[in-house]
Parts: sequence; C-alpha cells; structure tokens
Amino acid sequence: MAELELSDKIYRVCGQGLGDCIGGVMIYLNWGLEQQKRIRISTWYRRSNRIRNCKSKLNEIVSVIKEQKYVMLTDEEATSKYPRGNELKIRYFSTDPCWCKNSSKNITYQFDGKSHKEKNFPSKEDELHVINSIKEMGFNPIRLGFNLSLKKCVEQISNSQAFVGVPSGMAVLSWATKIPVFIITHGLDQTWLEQHKASHFVLAKDGKEFLDMFSKYNLPFYKSICINPEYIE
Repeated sequence: MAELELSDKIYRVCGQGLGDCIGGVMIYLNWGLEQQKRIRISTWYRRSNRIRNCKSKLNEIVSVIKEQKYVMLTDEEATSKYPRGNELKIRYFSTDPCWCKNSSKNITYQFDGKSHKEKNFPSKEDELHVINSIKEMGFNPIRLGFNLSLKKCVEQISNSQAFVGVPSGMAVLSWATKIPVFIITHGLDQTWLEQHKASHFVLAKDGKEFLDMFSKYNLPFYKSICINPEYIE
C-alpha cells in the first residue's frame, strides 16, 4: 500500500484539556480519511503568548485509536488554526478495544472533570448518592480519571454496560468507545452537545433525573431516548 501524502499545513488542537485534544484528533482523522492524506498535528498548543506541550497526552490518545494512519504528530509548531463552526460535526473513530453489547454489571463513571469545575456535582454528598444508587440497582460503579492511563480507561469502558459522567474529557473518550453514554449536565448549555457531537448519548440535567432514567436502563430503552440513535453500531 502506498504511503499517504502529508498535509501541507500543520494544525493544532483546540485546547489543552483531554476532551479538546480528543476532539481535535478526531477532526483531523476525518480530514485525513476524506483527503487520503496524513494530517500533521502539532504537539504544541499556543494561545496568545502562552505555549504548552501536549505531546504526552496526544501520543496517548493516538495510541488507543484503531485508524491511526490518517494523522501524524509533529513537534513543529502549527501553521494553521483549529477549525470552527459546522466542521466540528464529526464522526468519532473507534478506540481499540471498543465497546460491544455484553453482560457486564460494571458502570464506568467520572464525576470530577478537571476544567470548568462548575460542571461537577455541587456536593460530595450528591455524588455519593448517585454512586450508591447505582450499586443498589445491582451494578458495580468503576471510577475513571487521572489515576489510570488512557489505555486502561478504554479497557474499562469497553468492558462496561454504560458510561455516566459530567461533561469532561472522559465523556468525550467514551464516545469513541461506542458505549451507551449518560451525561449529567448540571445546567451547562447543551447546544454544544446537541449540535457538535456526531455520537449517541443521553442528557440528564442532574443526578436525580439521571437515576430516574437509569432505573429503566437496557439497550432498547437507551436507543429510544438517546440523542443521535443513528450512530449506535
């Protein structure tokens, strides 16, 4: 098979956060597929006069994606900005491994997003109530986050029944695994979720609404209430 041509421009991701980096990689994977090129992505993120090295995070992201051949990370600085607007409606390339229907009683979750902490639970008591309620329904909640590698998070998600979380990088990662996803928004504007994410998920405004929906959970029920059910594989 012939080598793919490299893109003329070098692009950057839209931010330093995990979700920003995953979203950027997915956009450029789509571009690479469409253009049959390897899109070059800078490992540096510059905003105003600040520059941050995202090399470790980006390497970890690319390593868990099945179709890696359409992007190439480079230590050179970006020559073009991150795209905006309608171009953000993207397809999420699958992780390796990815989720398929299973009999696991595990529910993966993350309730402590690092950026925009207003998205997290208003109190530890509210968070624990949701976790304990999941246990009472007969499931085994497994916490994901900074104590685990991205590869280990993908493995845990892929072997679970569903993922539940606040809007965070781990929620974005879950889209790439193809697992059923519940997102507790805590009043966050939902427009970005509904318009810019070409994946399936259910939105709950708070823990109470999530538990009410999750008490009825099975895959047919999820399909009947989720946004973008056409993306369920």
